[in-house]
Amino acid sequence: RQMQDGLNLKKINRAVRGEVTELTRENRELKKELIRKNAALAETTALLVLKKKADLIWGSAADE
Repeated sequence: RQMQDGLNLKKINRAVRGEVTELTRENRELKKELIRKNAALAETTALLVLKKKADLIWGSAADE
């Protein structure tokens, strides 16, 4: 009985390790995606600010 319990525990441990590995990989991919999206948002924000400043200095195309 103890031998069987030990084998079942090994199977459970193996399954848990596999799940932890998969979750760790998924977490790493999500972090990379979040960093990429934050960078894109920062770039878009910077371009919008520059456009607004340029419009204030030289006037927008809609003013003409």
